[in-house]
Amino acid sequence: MAAANADRSKAEAMLAQRNQELAQLKEQVKERANSQAVTAKQPTAAKEDARVAIIGYSCILPGGENVTETWDMIRAGIDNLRDLPADRVNLDDFYSGSVDKNPVDKIYCKRGGFIPPFEFNPREFNFNMLQMEDTDANQTLSLLKVKEAMVDAGMNPSGDVKKNCGCILGIGGGQKASNQFFSRTNYATVIKVLRNMGMPEEDVAKAVEKYKAHYPEWRLDSFPGFLGNVTAGRCTNVFNLDGMNCVVDAACASSLVSIKMAMEELMTGDVRSMVAGACCTDCSIGMYMAFSKTPVFSKAQSVTAYDKGAGGMLIGEGCVMYILKRLAHAIEDGDKIHAVIRSCASSSDGKAPGIYAPTIAGQEIAIRRAYAAAGVCPSTVTMVEGHGTGTPVGDAIELTALKNVVGEGPARESEWGQQRERVAVGSVKSNIGHLKSVAGCAGMMKVILALKHKTLPASINVKEPPKMKDGATIQETAIFVNTKMRPWFTPPGMPRRAGVSSFGFGGANYHCVMEEYEAEHTTPYRVNAMPSPILMSAPSASALAAACDAALAELKPKVEAATALGALRNGGYEGVSPFAAEHRAVADAFAAFTGANALRAGVPASHARVGFVVADGAAAVDVLTAVANQLRAK
Repeated sequence: MAAANADRSKAEAMLAQRNQELAQLKEQVKERANSQAVTAKQPTAAKEDARVAIIGYSCILPGGENVTETWDMIRAGIDNLRDLPADRVNLDDFYSGSVDKNPVDKIYCKRGGFIPPFEFNPREFNFNMLQMEDTDANQTLSLLKVKEAMVDAGMNPSGDVKKNCGCILGIGGGQKASNQFFSRTNYATVIKVLRNMGMPEEDVAKAVEKYKAHYPEWRLDSFPGFLGNVTAGRCTNVFNLDGMNCVVDAACASSLVSIKMAMEELMTGDVRSMVAGACCTDCSIGMYMAFSKTPVFSKAQSVTAYDKGAGGMLIGEGCVMYILKRLAHAIEDGDKIHAVIRSCASSSDGKAPGIYAPTIAGQEIAIRRAYAAAGVCPSTVTMVEGHGTGTPVGDAIELTALKNVVGEGPARESEWGQQRERVAVGSVKSNIGHLKSVAGCAGMMKVILALKHKTLPASINVKEPPKMKDGATIQETAIFVNTKMRPWFTPPGMPRRAGVSSFGFGGANYHCVMEEYEAEHTTPYRVNAMPSPILMSAPSASALAAACDAALAELKPKVEAATALGALRNGGYEGVSPFAAEHRAVADAFAAFTGANALRAGVPASHARVGFVVADGAAAVDVLTAVANQLRAK
């Protein structure tokens, strides 16, 4: 009996202990659940702000020697494509004579977009004369435009000042200087050919020396002078930048790769700012021969991107540079902000029909990734600067991919997504040609200036847009090809937002999402060319008439010479590049006239005077002629 009671007591004690342990376990579970509930209610850490500000920019493009001239050209809808200058390609040697002929070792295209001559001071950039002779124009032009962008950003470009800044540039293909150096080494082949022809050795030697004289001699600075991958290093060396430097080559998408990589480098915190952009000055026979044999050159005089009758592309030259900084840092530093890049994303086509053939699916991936990274719905975009080269298949594929993202699926279900013809699409290539590695940044420049001026620029040379690859007409979609300059309106509370696409051979797809920066402006920020106020004065009416005649003697002959090439009014040129010598002469004479006759104080009260406002040299000639006639009549 005693043993039974002892066992019962022992069992009750064990049960009590187990009940106590179970109660403790329940309390622990309850505490953990409460803890998890509290944690769930806590706000998650905000996603790091990856927006990047463009605080400085510069460019030289066909039809625009700087940003202001570029906007004037885009705004006026000027076609800047023209015949190859003799210093690019000797047409007598290589042109087939017709766009319908494409024989071996000949080109069938002689049109393109070409930049004007530019001034480069070697001493300013620490170049000696031998280095100047051996260095490709890509490097010297990049230095020039990086400096201009730094000055625009308020940075000191002096090499005496160390700067926490890096440099990534899109530099594609070969450099034209390399053609010259490598051509010189072909003297060995020339020797063999001449010997096989039976030429005497003495004459062979003379002929070879004459051959070599056509090309530069190999020297110490030859190698870095023609290497494209030295270009970014030149910039970091001259301007004393301590951040990363490299060049990237994704064919025609190269410049947007530089933007993407620069944004990512800013996010590491290693640098405060980045130079990003691209340069291409190669419109040599090598380029024209390669594209002639592809063949993708247009047989027409111009590029008709996004037009039903598009027949191909035309290439060009240019350079565009940006200074980038994280938006938060730009605001903190009080920088001028031209525009904001929310994201830049990429994709590859993967398996495609061919190395040249783009795919709808591949481009869609890049565009969708860009808007996902930007944290905005594609339906909020109201302008897209496309890749639009003017090739029929490529343009139709791009438009189809674009409408699938910005106007279908989730985008169509949003508040604004159901609206048809909501997104203005265009391509600056119809104005300036395809600038190869610079193409993406050239399109970005158009978007920045459109955002600043709250204006949708026209895409020129379009009569009727093509059908989509799925058979849909563009009128049935959320996109439209914008063929006229118009104000850029958005829904209330919605910032102006745009996309920029750039695609390269091999299926490289890149898309940037950009938007306006709407802080209060304390300084002028638009770049429209403004009419000039003029005040002329002289002691008497007859003396004032003589002053008008003197001004006319300077301006009128130059205006007549320019007008003979193409009509010049309101800063616009019809069918002729504004870099023609005749048009430059008008611009220089007009600048001298406005400078000498600007509004001023201190004109004697007894003087005869006349005041007026004119936009260009041609308008000045008209007004001066009328004023002089009226004064003489008195």
